[in-house]
Amino acid sequence: MITPRQTRLIRVPDLHVFRETIAALAAEGRFGDATSRVVIVPTRGAAGQLRTTIERLVPAAPIPLLLTREQLYETWHARLVDPPRRLSAFERDSLAQAAASHAARESPQLPFKVRPGLVSEILRFYDHLRRQSQQVGRFEELIVEALGGSQGDRGAERLLLQTRFIAGTFREYERRVAATGACDEHTLRDRLLGGSATAPLAHVIVTTPDWIADPAGLFVADFDLLARIPHLQALDIVATEGVLASGFHERILNWWPGLEELDGLELRGVRLQARPSCTIPADADDELWFTHRDREEELIACARRLAAADEDPVALERAAIVFKRPLPYLYLAPDVFREAGLPYRVSDSLPLAAEPAVAAVDLVLEAVETRFARTAMIALLRSPHFRVSETPMGLAAISALDRALSDKRYLGGLERLEQLAESFEGDAARAISAALPIARGLSAMLEPAPASVLIARLLDFLDSRHALLDADGPSADRERRARAAVNGILSALSAAHADHYDPTWSFEDLSAAVR
Repeated sequence: MITPRQTRLIRVPDLHVFRETIAALAAEGRFGDATSRVVIVPTRGAAGQLRTTIERLVPAAPIPLLLTREQLYETWHARLVDPPRRLSAFERDSLAQAAASHAARESPQLPFKVRPGLVSEILRFYDHLRRQSQQVGRFEELIVEALGGSQGDRGAERLLLQTRFIAGTFREYERRVAATGACDEHTLRDRLLGGSATAPLAHVIVTTPDWIADPAGLFVADFDLLARIPHLQALDIVATEGVLASGFHERILNWWPGLEELDGLELRGVRLQARPSCTIPADADDELWFTHRDREEELIACARRLAAADEDPVALERAAIVFKRPLPYLYLAPDVFREAGLPYRVSDSLPLAAEPAVAAVDLVLEAVETRFARTAMIALLRSPHFRVSETPMGLAAISALDRALSDKRYLGGLERLEQLAESFEGDAARAISAALPIARGLSAMLEPAPASVLIARLLDFLDSRHALLDADGPSADRERRARAAVNGILSALSAAHADHYDPTWSFEDLSAAVR
């Protein structure tokens, strides 16, 4: 049974009224308390900015839950009575690999080999299909109907075979998910429509459009769930006229014919006291924008402008640098603002791949991948992230080994490295005595083994060879967090394969999965 609810589309002329309207709706108490009221935002950074806006405009109002799409599903799941366990991303990937392997055996004429990277894309396609409220059977029907009369067309026959393989993978994946007793996003939606919640959400305020207008927006299945989930009393969608004119208005009316529409100007109970003005370069009248050589120069210019106004502390508190993508701005920010003497904070974090401790994992993979070639081994020995010997190894010894290997025309191979070790003396001998145990330990990853075993071998090497951290070092905490994140990811990946699908991997499979 669908609970009756108030559903409104609230139109606003610009971003200023957009924020004012959201703050006014967030302060409403007609539909339960703040713990049952949710504002859906595109990112965690947007949640932080919206919190600041609400605190400034309606300081007496309790702050509702400010959630991204993923956090909304987590909240719904946590409030279910007897909720099923949610599958992690690694478990879903393992289940999808098992499903793809099963479907490939059913299609012996498949013109390609199933690789982990391909399976990840198949799973992404499955997610997108289900988020459009489409079923696997209907997807297959549409493609088969389109290609059904193409007998003798080799390209069409090949596409038909691939379609049946993908559909078979989808069905086997769904069967395996059901067999675990756990849920993914799609089975969770079914559970939310039929289950009961301990503390259901009463009021949802949507501030993001659909995925077409904004990559961080909601999907058809999300809007359908919001329209039908039990116990929801009010649903407000706030959108600017510009977003609505982009096609979102037409799409949402197709999904919800007869949707009530209101003017946001009528709902505002608060007003922003100041409106921003646009600043243009003062050098020339015909220049309407600032031009910089690259993004680093752009960020430096912003820091200089802020530093010139640092006599007013309020100016820094209310200054923000907004960018479309986090890199390279987050990477450059520490050096740029430290040089300018400006305090700063970020609402997002660097991607894990940008952390030096994570990049060090690639050194390990490259050393094995090249069969311990000279440049790869020397880079690994020189890395400050690893402990290569019990006693400190100087850079002079490593450089001596580099020259000695170059003189011997060493191109790689553990056996060749062991042979050359007998002829080295001095610093080169000390360095090769540290390099050989590392190469021998890593060589175990060249032997085919179950996926969980290969991942565990990589994890064991990292745990045993990580350099000791200086507790008082400026980057010790950052390094410790990055190492913990890597260990957590590898441990979860190994456990997922051990529990759900543990095929025999080569080192190339391991490298592709980790990278």
